[in-house]
Amino acid sequence: MIALLFLLATMSCSKGTRVFSFKQSGITPASAMKIETIKPVAAKPGEVVTITGQALTRQSQVKIGDTIVEFTESNVTMAKFIMPETPRAGAFKITVGRYNDPTGAVEGPAKYMLSDNAGDDYPIYMAKAAEICSPIGFRDANGDLQVGSKDCAAVTVNDCAADGEVGCKTTTSFKATDMLLAIAGNIKTGVTLAAVAGSVTPSAPDCLSNGAIGCVTTSSYKSADMTNLLAGNIVSGVTIAGIAGNVTLPAAGKVYIGVTYGVSSTGSIGTLTYPAAGNVLSTAPAY
Repeated sequence: MIALLFLLATMSCSKGTRVFSFKQSGITPASAMKIETIKPVAAKPGEVVTITGQALTRQSQVKIGDTIVEFTESNVTMAKFIMPETPRAGAFKITVGRYNDPTGAVEGPAKYMLSDNAGDDYPIYMAKAAEICSPIGFRDANGDLQVGSKDCAAVTVNDCAADGEVGCKTTTSFKATDMLLAIAGNIKTGVTLAAVAGSVTPSAPDCLSNGAIGCVTTSSYKSADMTNLLAGNIVSGVTIAGIAGNVTLPAAGKVYIGVTYGVSSTGSIGTLTYPAAGNVLSTAPAY
């Protein structure tokens, strides 16, 4: 019958005979069959597997390895079947086609699914042992029991490069912070530490010594204009705002009587006196 339909399909219509097509006959060509998804991709014998694709009709079956299985239901784009017993656990090629067609229908594009018939609950991985973390046991694509050899504990950690960063390796620039202490009330306003913004407005202590900095000035320790505080402007032996003076005044006996010198309003008056007349020559000596 199939051969006859094929012959009719190739005949010309010169005598009014209509050309046969698969679409008109309701028979789906195997070349149109296609598997797009398989769920689940790993199944135990007896479990229901759903595939989606194209041309999945009652005329087609699914083949898992060398085992042909009938669909339990299908609606062209979706079909279900019962996972059969397989000779081993592991990966199997799965295709769809009309395997009961004596003309040998072409199979659709192949995919792979995993048979989990070992009954030991080991996962089945297509990866190699070097790609699976040690010491996880698994079955490979051939169904053989393997043990992962990848050292997943050796994880590369980048250096910390930002304030408040987590999951990084601390450095001298970004050290570990005890978050029990890193609270807003312990940090100055305008400063952020370990991603915590400060809320404290600091108050400086009163100045208690000459030249102190970072303190609040008082009537005893006022602010000083440092542009005028030079050693040449301060009397020797006096230090103002940390600047020691180096100005030395002459003794009073070396300054003329009546001459005031030194600091204004509190200056000294000279006490220099002349010698007695008897102690001075009447004429200047010649040299």
